[in-house]
Amino acid sequence: MISDTYRDRLQTILNDQLILDAIRAVFDEVIEQEKPRVVEGEDNIVLGQKYRAYEKAKQLLEKGFIDLTGYKNYKLTGKNFNKAR
Repeated sequence: MISDTYRDRLQTILNDQLILDAIRAVFDEVIEQEKPRVVEGEDNIVLGQKYRAYEKAKQLLEKGFIDLTGYKNYKLTGKNFNKAR
């Protein structure tokens, strides 16, 4: 569980789609650079393990961005004020 301070700061990023898209583009570029390449003499088992790890990393990054969007509607409960006063 992340702290209220972090959640509050995440709102700045999550409310700016251009910043969020730029961050996603950086992660997509990094993961694409790590895409497994077929190497002469490498057996199918090793190649399969590399592709499985690559696909798992992509899934984890996607889950991370999905989790981030879950914080978009987050509101701090302690910062509400009483309008009646």
